[in-house]
Amino acid sequence: MPEVEIDKKTRWECQRCGECCRGIILSMNKNLSVVKDGKVICKFFDSSNNFCLNYNERPFICKLYPFVIDLGNIVEDGVARPEKAFLLDNIKIHSECSGYGKGKRIFGNKNLQRKFEKLGEEFAVRFKVCFEEGGDVRDII
Repeated sequence: MPEVEIDKKTRWECQRCGECCRGIILSMNKNLSVVKDGKVICKFFDSSNNFCLNYNERPFICKLYPFVIDLGNIVEDGVARPEKAFLLDNIKIHSECSGYGKGKRIFGNKNLQRKFEKLGEEFAVRFKVCFEEGGDVRDII
């Protein structure tokens, strides 16, 4: 899926289409995937109403979609700064998401900016634990 830079004009609004739960991001965490009607979907996805049955406990990758962070942006002067990855200047978006180009501008959307701040804080905590345990940072996404 093509990832594009976010700029001051980029718009996005969730269309509640459920496409993000249908095999797009699930390959990163195989234990979430099930095959239903010959298609890979998330085991928590209710296709009758395009809703996640595990929304409040969903994995980090699901909270982030359709946005993409560049893990290369988390090191500055040899020090990991995971919160920097969630600055709007460092985030990309999947352009094939049906919400891309719709709704409010991302840079002017205070709710979305708070979401990124919260995700950045959560990521920083998970990153620290992962680092201390000698894990791979990709495992927390």
